[in-house]
Amino acid sequence: PAPLIPEKTVRLVVNYLGTQKALVRVNPELSLQNILPAICEKCEFQDESVILLRDAINKEELDMAKSLNSLGIKELYAWNSRQ
Repeated sequence: PAPLIPEKTVRLVVNYLGTQKALVRVNPELSLQNILPAICEKCEFQDESVILLRDAINKEELDMAKSLNSLGIKELYAWNSRQ
């Protein structure tokens, strides 16, 4: 059998609740939509209420169809729209 090649992952820094930070290991090639469940689990948010932003200052919403690599980021802000 062919040897198993480990999935390439990166550490994504997720900022949330203003001052909180979480590290999530994710595949940088997957779309944000596909890594959203891992982010929500780590931050204890519900998937449907989270909006991913480039940063907390200018509130630029990220395209959920794009990957971390295509966006060129390794850090983002998860905003819980229910708060």
